[in-house]
Amino acid sequence: MQIELNFMNIDINKNLSQIELLENVPWLARERYSIAINNLFSECDTDDQIWLICKLLSEFKLLNSTEFTDSITLIAKHINSVWCFKDDAIICATSDSDKPDGSQSIIRALEVDLNPKNYNAIYNNISPAFFNKKNSSTILLVDDFLGTGTTMLRKIQRLKNHLEKKDVIPTIYFACLAGMNEGFENLKKILGDKNVFIPIIFTKAISENITDDEQRKKAINAMLELEYKILPITPYPRKINFKEYNFGFNLSEALYCQEGANIPNNVFPIFWKGNLSGESKSRKALFHRV
Repeated sequence: MQIELNFMNIDINKNLSQIELLENVPWLARERYSIAINNLFSECDTDDQIWLICKLLSEFKLLNSTEFTDSITLIAKHINSVWCFKDDAIICATSDSDKPDGSQSIIRALEVDLNPKNYNAIYNNISPAFFNKKNSSTILLVDDFLGTGTTMLRKIQRLKNHLEKKDVIPTIYFACLAGMNEGFENLKKILGDKNVFIPIIFTKAISENITDDEQRKKAINAMLELEYKILPITPYPRKINFKEYNFGFNLSEALYCQEGANIPNNVFPIFWKGNLSGESKSRKALFHRV
């Protein structure tokens, strides 16, 4: 009888928590999210898991079109009025190829507001930064989201090494629509405080934003339990497996997506992973990731 009562209490808590969440986070009430949010709550087995899902979704930033345009305007103003490049500067998306990429959408949006006197050319990928014929020393790299910064730092180091072999000492700038504070700080250490601009910055949702030690431990355990259901990993309990995006790529703990865009892999995978662990059966997730 006690076990039945516990399960009944959990079900009631799920329903009440879900109703309250939908009232406080209006975008979750849209039809496109209804099946996914029901599935997410059905995957919760404990009150701690329910509490964590509600907390994270109440803090989740879904960037709408107006906010996107406003942020693009801020980046363009910073390029035009603060950095004030000369006409030999080149601006490149961080994509490695011309295939569709989030950084390319930022480049296209920025181009409308940029002063053409402040750059020589704009490109849809990073290759021209390596092979520009004029050996431009001023290079602006543009991306849509920055996580820990490790991937970007590797690209920047490769670019520096390549150009220095051609006797070009580059001054590299970086602009991004949104990103994690960890990555922001990591890039500033390499490029300089004044050479990095990100208008929307986040801190880690659990390890940094939950300051109470006991609550933070509960939140970590609850997330590990939830992720165990969707990530193909060794039996629980286990160490965090970076390859399978536990807590987001490189433990980013991000809570962000641009509306209508591909969600960053830095976000907790419970919000975008499309199937359960070890199963081909499709799992309806809140957000889409290619």
